[in-house]
Amino acid sequence: MSRPVLSSLLTPVRAAALGAGALSVFAVAGMLLVPRTDAAALPALLWLVASVLAFGALAMVLLVQSAASATERQRALLARVLEGAPDAQALAGPDGGAVLANGAFRELVRPQGGPVVEALVRAVARGSAAAELRRLDQAARGGRAAEAELPLSLGGRPVACRVEARPLAGFAGHVHWRVLPQAEGQGVPTDILARAPAAVALADEEGRILYANPALASLTGRQPAEVEGARLHDLLADPPADAPPHMLAGESAGGETVVVLEAGGRTVRASARQAVVQDPAGQRRTVVWLRDLTREAAAADELKRSEQRFQRFFQFAPIGLALVDAELKLVECNATFLALAGSTQEEVQGRPIGLMFQKDQRPELLSRLSRVLEGGDGGGPMEVRLRGQGSAVVHVYSRRFDGEGGAAGLILHLVDLTAQKNLEAQFVQSQKMQAIGQLAGGVAHDFNNLLTAMIGFCDLLLLRHKPGDQSFS
Repeated sequence: MSRPVLSSLLTPVRAAALGAGALSVFAVAGMLLVPRTDAAALPALLWLVASVLAFGALAMVLLVQSAASATERQRALLARVLEGAPDAQALAGPDGGAVLANGAFRELVRPQGGPVVEALVRAVARGSAAAELRRLDQAARGGRAAEAELPLSLGGRPVACRVEARPLAGFAGHVHWRVLPQAEGQGVPTDILARAPAAVALADEEGRILYANPALASLTGRQPAEVEGARLHDLLADPPADAPPHMLAGESAGGETVVVLEAGGRTVRASARQAVVQDPAGQRRTVVWLRDLTREAAAADELKRSEQRFQRFFQFAPIGLALVDAELKLVECNATFLALAGSTQEEVQGRPIGLMFQKDQRPELLSRLSRVLEGGDGGGPMEVRLRGQGSAVVHVYSRRFDGEGGAAGLILHLVDLTAQKNLEAQFVQSQKMQAIGQLAGGVAHDFNNLLTAMIGFCDLLLLRHKPGDQSFS
């Protein structure tokens, strides 16, 4: 009952108290006036004082009766309100006794007199709950609202109930008790579980599902009402023979993969986690979490295909690729790099990258790679020659990258220049042969010019001197 309501009930009583005070003052004033009043006027004064006191007393009686009837009406109204409440409620006074209690409270707790908290203690189904009830009573009498979930014995069996004890504002020592029996399966925060993305079910010791959230109903292709009441093993396409009825996958706590059977006969792979808990009534319950693995399996397949595509790009690239750690040791390389180096994976894995190149070019290469590793500029590709039988000539491109945990590394691209160098050597050789040919052709041409002149003069001499001529011989 709130303070404004009680204040309105006590207004007539306050008015009666003020009237009594006024009458007392009037009576005292009349007594003081008696010695000073003439004998002829004295009867009239006494009659006036007596009349005022009589009418005042009558008015005060009427006010007190009005206040009492109003209080009784308000009390009856409050009793009607409590009686019409569906949940069990009671109002305890400063002595702990029941000032008001509705029918639901009397039927649930069956008080037999005495403090309300003791009636609740007699109704609890577990001894440890009595201390919790007394804690609620002390907290409410200290001005703090408190509540707890406790088992009450109803019909010979324990039922989980939420018991609330709240102080009555403005009236010290008064406690408003409220007892709310919870339906089976309601011992969990269903409002939170209803919005949970994971499928959650609560089952009893026989495996009967007491609660199923919408995510579980969606996973099984059913309505929540269709799932509740079913058995846990009915959710599986192939229930394990060694699992008890209240468990999905043996006694394991979780991480098991199960096959959930949908309403249409389709199966869904899911990860199952389960835990056996005890509700406030002392009953064992199994909480089951199911996580749909369909999207994860699709994502894993896509990731695997992506890794395979990248591995093909890496392994079958026409240029050599190598990953080098912060110590300039080879971490991974592709087949083209191994072919250029003329080595196997076991021979080069984890070895310093400098050992792959010719000894005379090694210091300059390592200096440039160290600069790039520290964040500097490598100055473009560097032409070096690999060790091995082939002694391939390559251009080395280096780029810095940050690996796992912030560790830096290098990725090296090796472009094979061997064929290009061979072509360049052949081209230089052909240029040399062309120059020699041009030189020989020029010499022959000049010599031919000399021979032509000499032959011409010989022909002229033969024309001038016939056979038999002395000059001819």
